[in-house]
Amino acid sequence: MLKKLSLAALVAMGSMSIASAATPLEQAIKNVSVSGYLRLRFYNEHFHSGNQDYNRWRTNAKFVFNIPVAENLSFVWRVSDQTDVRDRSTSNIKADVDVTLLDNLFFLKYSNNGLNAIVGKIPVLTPITSADPQTTAHGAGAIATYNVGNGLTVAAGYVDALTNVDDTPLGKTISNDIYTAAAIYSNDAFGTAQVWYFNATSLLDYDWVFVGDFNVLKDYGLALHVDAATGKLDGASDAHNYYHVSVKGQMDQFCGKIGFAQTNDKPGVVELSVDSPIAAIAPTALRYSIANMTDATAVYAKVGMKVDPKTSVYVGATNIHNAAKENSAEYIGGASYQMTKKLAFSAYYDYLNYSSDATAKNGLVDQNEFRFEAKYSF
Repeated sequence: MLKKLSLAALVAMGSMSIASAATPLEQAIKNVSVSGYLRLRFYNEHFHSGNQDYNRWRTNAKFVFNIPVAENLSFVWRVSDQTDVRDRSTSNIKADVDVTLLDNLFFLKYSNNGLNAIVGKIPVLTPITSADPQTTAHGAGAIATYNVGNGLTVAAGYVDALTNVDDTPLGKTISNDIYTAAAIYSNDAFGTAQVWYFNATSLLDYDWVFVGDFNVLKDYGLALHVDAATGKLDGASDAHNYYHVSVKGQMDQFCGKIGFAQTNDKPGVVELSVDSPIAAIAPTALRYSIANMTDATAVYAKVGMKVDPKTSVYVGATNIHNAAKENSAEYIGGASYQMTKKLAFSAYYDYLNYSSDATAKNGLVDQNEFRFEAKYSF
């Protein structure tokens, strides 16, 4: 005759079953690597007219676990969180509290004989998508690169939607299938050249992007960088064009960079995030991209000095002019201190000054921003 088992006995049996199948923690985490950072930022925003001033606290944590599961194969799990708190007690800005970005990623990574591929919810690191370490562009899909040899690498990728967060509490999702293909050539004497093709269904007919870092001025201690892009929106008759050229150099404890960028007079899109590599060009904090502006130019410069092995200071300026009369001059000064190999502190003060036309026609207001950052990387 079968005997009835008590609830306690059933629980005990279940616990023993789970325990016998479980992997000891020490063995489970063997060969698992983790990287990431913890970051705290404080902002003070001041507008020269209107009751818009506010303080902002932004905290970020990112943990990236690489979990080997077979030869040449691993799972990567990125756990990411952001809290954005804006102080409404000093302004009429609505407080955004405990905002968590839904950009945790999980994907399978394969590497073997020059082939590298990621599949799943993946980071999308291209010249036109966000490269911000916290708000990296991401989507569900696959990207692969293959080292052909002789300095040539080819790439292809697809995601069924793309999220660019762009340092805002709410995510920005482009709900279009996005395809890309690329060829990347690198040579010690020549430098590096990249050609990318993008297509987004019902959004972009095409977007061709060239990125080059050339060594032609290497003997003079200078590095030459070039970006160029042409993109046509779905249904548009003309393409939007953009190019950017910069030169940077270093001598003793000093470094400097100057750059120029311009777009044509045809509306369009060549980047999908202002935090993308081809867009985020200027050293200033508030206006640093013109890639998607119509009939715009930007000129910028930055000079830095290493005061000692741990301390650096810099100043920079950006001038932007466009046909929409959103002209501005912006200035920034900042400093950083590397306290330990993993812990750093930095701060800057940025002043954005709009032209009288920009204020009169578009209601744009001059702005000051102060930011302090503490960051621990591991």
